[in-house]
Amino acid sequence: AGGTVVVTATAAESDLYHAATAEKTIELGKVKATITDAPAVADTLTYGQPLSKVALINGQATCAGHFEWADPEMVQVVGGYWMQVVFIPEDTTAFEGDTCTVYVHIGMATQEIVWDFKTSIISVGDTLRLEATATSGYAVTYDLDPTDIAMLDGNTLTAVAAGTLTITAQQDGVDEEGNQNYYAAAPVSY
Repeated sequence: AGGTVVVTATAAESDLYHAATAEKTIELGKVKATITDAPAVADTLTYGQPLSKVALINGQATCAGHFEWADPEMVQVVGGYWMQVVFIPEDTTAFEGDTCTVYVHIGMATQEIVWDFKTSIISVGDTLRLEATATSGYAVTYDLDPTDIAMLDGNTLTAVAAGTLTITAQQDGVDEEGNQNYYAAAPVSY
């Protein structure tokens, strides 16, 4: 264990020498624990989840202790990453911890379109603001069927002819930077 040890040496008196005593103080450092088998992750994370949501399993070290994520609240985009893990000894007075990296796969998350569409009739020339949202927070796009009785300008629909119109809201899972962190949402039509 780490700490201070005092070593005392004593020589007995003899015909040739007087008795003598000497002391030496020695500082003992902690023993560095060594990870002998890096842990694995118990499951795949989904985009938006911090590292703390997945357990570290089956790791081994040269002393008793446990493994923790170095940054348990880190959230990564979809992909595979080598993330830092810390080994914390049970006896921290005798042992220093160790670190290693563990491979983590971040999978895509699911999303839904939320659309409380209440308008069923608009007149030619009227406009209607479409307000569907995706639970991912990503922008929603709209398709019209047929395309000749209404026009879309962003989220604003303008009726240009009489008829029955189907409006479909969709989100493809891609954000403004081109990252695909979500599966495409199921389209919602009215």
